[in-house]
Amino acid sequence: MKYISNIVKLWRECRRAHISFSAALIRHLIYRARGALIVTGPGTEIYGLRNIRVNEILSVGLSSSGMMGKSDKTVLNVHGELRVTGKFTLFKGCRVFVDKGGALLFKSGFINFNTNIFCRNSIIIGDDAVISWGCQILDDDFHSVSYSGKISSRLSGIYIGNHVWIGCNSVILKGTHIADGCVIAAGSLVRGRFETPNSLIAGNPAVVIRENVSWEH
Repeated sequence: MKYISNIVKLWRECRRAHISFSAALIRHLIYRARGALIVTGPGTEIYGLRNIRVNEILSVGLSSSGMMGKSDKTVLNVHGELRVTGKFTLFKGCRVFVDKGGALLFKSGFINFNTNIFCRNSIIIGDDAVISWGCQILDDDFHSVSYSGKISSRLSGIYIGNHVWIGCNSVILKGTHIADGCVIAAGSLVRGRFETPNSLIAGNPAVVIRENVSWEH
């Protein structure tokens, strides 16, 4: 019954997105035959399927929120490990890269369009995640910069707790820990440990500007 319910939800999502349900269903059945509970929209590219483990339904490039064009592509490229433990949605235009040796965990929630994730070490995104459009989540600096008096940092990996809302165009850098229930204001540059739950975090660099906040979606 649960699987039939998921198929009905797929039909409804296809109607909202104005795409072919039959084509989406065929793509889903192909992925299911290969052992992956994945539904995709047109223009979606998935590489490294054998490295993806999905407990619930992973929707990739199917939802568009009405702000994407037909030519916008969604790319999921997994050389390391991607685990999905709950229902999770990657909107159209998202690009996710998991490097060899990297581990990315999605629990449940969604990531809106045109957000990029680069995982070389470890990224954990908790339950009921809401990540808005145009965000960058990067657990590596990519380049080394040297200067006199530099203090070396061993920070790596990213942890985003449960029921966290990340506003549009935010950047989450390596070594970041965000506690449960937090809100990241739009356009924030976030790095470091934010261990107080239900905080409003904002700025460049981001700091806690309010505590005891709550939010709904």
